[in-house]
Amino acid sequence: MFPIIHKHKTMTAFFLFSVIYLTLIVLFSAIYLILELTGTGNLKEHYLPHQSLSMFDLIGKCLYFSLVTNLSVGFGDITPFGIARLFASMQAFIGYLLPVALVIHLFPNEVKEAEEDLEEKAKGEN
Repeated sequence: MFPIIHKHKTMTAFFLFSVIYLTLIVLFSAIYLILELTGTGNLKEHYLPHQSLSMFDLIGKCLYFSLVTNLSVGFGDITPFGIARLFASMQAFIGYLLPVALVIHLFPNEVKEAEEDLEEKAKGEN
C-alpha cells in the first residue's frame, strides 16, 4: 500500500516522537520532585490521607503526575500548588503542541512527494 520509504519515515518519526515525549515526562518529573523536596511547590493527592511518602513513592507520584499531565488534561486526583502550577501548565501546553508538530513535520513531505510524482508522470507522458 505504502512504499517502504514512507513506512520507514513514519516509523522514524514515531520513534523520535516517543523519545521526545518520554524525555519530557522524565524531565518534568525531576522538576516536580525537586519542587516537592525544596518545598517551593507540591503535588497534593486528594484520595490519600496526608502522610510522609518514601522517596520511591514520591518519585512514583511525580512520574505519574507528569505522565498524566503530558498525555491528557489530567484526572484531578493530584493537584499542583505553588510554582508547580506553572510547570504543569507549561508541560500540558507542550504535550498538546507535540502531536501538531509531528503532523506538520510529516504532512509537507507528503505533499512535496505527491507533487514530485505528478511532475514525473507529466514528464513521462510528454
